[in-house]
Amino acid sequence: MICTIPPEIPKPYCYSVVPKSDLAVTGLYLYDCGVFDVIRTLKPSGREELEITDVNNEYIRQEKMGYSMLDGCLSRCRDV
Repeated sequence: MICTIPPEIPKPYCYSVVPKSDLAVTGLYLYDCGVFDVIRTLKPSGREELEITDVNNEYIRQEKMGYSMLDGCLSRCRDV
């Protein structure tokens, strides 16, 4: 999913990475039940972890990756 970065970020050029657009990945992922087949094919990374990026890359390879642009502001989802 993609969300707009608020325009009021002061001096964004001071950050180590200057965004090339006003869009950001929110980290909210929804998968179909085929995700478990993808997970079974993954190998642990150098951190000895299965990486969500590898799942996303496989969906891209299979041309099954999509996205939605959300209107509104970004809020935190924690301590729910």
